[in-house]
Amino acid sequence: MEIEMEARVKALSYKVKGMSRESPSQKASHVLDADLRSHWSTATNTKEWILLELDEPCLLSHIRIYNKSVLEWEIAVGLRYKPETFVKVRPRCEAPRRDMIYPMNYTPCRYVRISCLRGNPIAIFFIQLIGVPVASLEPEFLPVVNHLLPNITSHKQDAHDMHLQLLQDITNRLHVFLPQLETDLTSFLDAPEQNLRFLAMLAGPLYPILHIVNERIVACAFGNGLRSVPILFDLLYTYEFQSSNYTPVELIIMVWRLVKQETARSSGNISDPDVPKNNQPSSSLTVSSNFEPRRSRSSSSFISSTSSSMVFRPDAIFVLLRKAYKESDLGTICRMVSRILHKLIEPVAVQETSTPASEVTSVMEETSKSELSNPVPLLDYSSLFGEEFQIPDDNWDSSILSVLDIGAVEEGILHVLYACASQPLLCCKLAESTSEFWCALPLVQALLPALRPSVSSLGDNFDDNFSPWKQPFVQQALCQIVATSCSTLYRPLLHACAGYLSSFSPSHAKAACILIDLCSGVLAPWMAQVIAKVGVAPVVDLAVELLEDLLGTIQGARHSLVRARAAIKYIVLALSGHMDDILGKYKVHCHVSVVLCYLFVM
Repeated sequence: MEIEMEARVKALSYKVKGMSRESPSQKASHVLDADLRSHWSTATNTKEWILLELDEPCLLSHIRIYNKSVLEWEIAVGLRYKPETFVKVRPRCEAPRRDMIYPMNYTPCRYVRISCLRGNPIAIFFIQLIGVPVASLEPEFLPVVNHLLPNITSHKQDAHDMHLQLLQDITNRLHVFLPQLETDLTSFLDAPEQNLRFLAMLAGPLYPILHIVNERIVACAFGNGLRSVPILFDLLYTYEFQSSNYTPVELIIMVWRLVKQETARSSGNISDPDVPKNNQPSSSLTVSSNFEPRRSRSSSSFISSTSSSMVFRPDAIFVLLRKAYKESDLGTICRMVSRILHKLIEPVAVQETSTPASEVTSVMEETSKSELSNPVPLLDYSSLFGEEFQIPDDNWDSSILSVLDIGAVEEGILHVLYACASQPLLCCKLAESTSEFWCALPLVQALLPALRPSVSSLGDNFDDNFSPWKQPFVQQALCQIVATSCSTLYRPLLHACAGYLSSFSPSHAKAACILIDLCSGVLAPWMAQVIAKVGVAPVVDLAVELLEDLLGTIQGARHSLVRARAAIKYIVLALSGHMDDILGKYKVHCHVSVVLCYLFVM
């Protein structure tokens, strides 16, 4: 008897988890083979059973049993290996034919137990399980399954049913956050549509935020570098792995990334899958005079201080995302940030068809390249929930990503989200011009120390006021980011200073921040002149280096206001265009005293 299967169902892989008995020559494993020359037999007549475990959870569509001599049986299924909780999907019944096919009506399932009550003797040729795989489906998701199942079953002939796709995405992407979603799932049926929209927002437009958080959790849990690799590979081959929250592919990717990071650290080079190996930048700091994009991706450790790692705490991020779901402005910013994080995640994926054997294990080579090339695709559920779930086509200048320390920017962006959640007015202003926020990413990286709240203000619990990010220095940094990203006046300046803002040299980054700060303050009347000079890259280089040397004088204004004012005048002169030849000599002699001598002579 042939089964006319729907377009989306397939025969599912499984293994024999256990059985009550098997004869020496008729093993239970024979039920996996459709060859009728072999079969499973117990050589007994009553009360035997066989337990099957699917490779991954599924919505079970049919069970096909090619019977040899069982007269009566019953079938039960379950999602977890707890036989006492299994649900009977086929009560005690006779087996009237050799080839029996039982409809299962898309029952959530991971384990199938067939209890053979009578036989002559008890023996089965083979068993086929048919259904739709739903990776990481756990019992906690059953309220979601039950809510979506009528729509899923009514679209059985649709190969690309969005309701089924949504369920698969929710279980696959959110299962690692089940502790944080416990309340939402327990009370799901109280407001099913609203709760489903929230879960869809997490699995769709906002998922890159959760992906970043999950990566940091893994890094903190297993440690950094090669020390964690044996632990992860041991986990791959233990049975306990079956109850963990990660698929083999996810763990392999984590291992590969950690190996890449450790290799980059030990060699002193920066990993860049997009740049040929012979063109890799050296470890010494160089700043391009024309500010052409350069790869400066950091392989620094994810293990960091309390003030840094707290932004990646799942409990904090879910307080933030729940607030973003309820408040329009914060939701707009979170979705924009999520799209930026998506672009930051993409370069980490494997993009080359060949990889050195020293960097990746043979297990990695067997992993599907399609799974690695798009680790976090953004999913559009607008057909189900409306335009709020659309993924817009952002016209961002992606070249700016090549100068960023990705880890620092990821942390900085999350600090910006928490700070926005604590300041509704700034949040509203930023939400009105999210399309240009990408140009402020180097500034976010440079201001990361200021965006981190002091450790003394942190607690174990978070509320939606996010009071740690209300500290004055955090708010000042947020104000500068919002002001510069929302104004067209600052964008050319941000672009020109990007190389300095994202420099590995703290003094370079600080000098660029102060230049931008001065342009929004005391140098505001000269903004037009500063913007005009932005196009002359060598002058900007030299002016920022002059500013770097004068930082101490400017920051010491409370001790000597006269000297601070004089320093600012020198910077204005440097940007005016009248001192270009002298700045060139400053570049040669590389000391501020040379410039000051020329200034006093003139």
